[in-house]
Amino acid sequence: MKKRPKITAAQERALNEMYDRLEGAFQKALARGQKPGHARNWMMPYCEQVLRGYNEARRCVVDGVRLTSLIGRTKRSILGELLRRTCNRDVKTRSRWAAMLANAARAKINRADLAQWLAKGGGIAGRSQSRPNVTS
Repeated sequence: MKKRPKITAAQERALNEMYDRLEGAFQKALARGQKPGHARNWMMPYCEQVLRGYNEARRCVVDGVRLTSLIGRTKRSILGELLRRTCNRDVKTRSRWAAMLANAARAKINRADLAQWLAKGGGIAGRSQSRPNVTS
């Protein structure tokens, strides 16, 4: 089994900045869910920010190591770890969100188009299936 590289101070700082930003997005989404009319889609701004954070981490190289390689190995495991560290939802919810976001990343869905992509595919439950039709 491949060992994870040791994390340098600069890498840890970059990861913590991303985690803090995502935690803030989750808190804002929770507050949004308290408003009338947002009960069904309160998490969308947070999910968009997680997808944005994932894409930024893929491009960001600190001390010669891509940030995503410090978090996990697969898209789903990386997104699952981002969710685990930044929100207080249960394991099942985080797993569904991670699968949905991994499928969105696989289909190269822009974060601005995420809500529309979800609506076309049966919502989070439909888009979190292991072999969805990710192109439509």
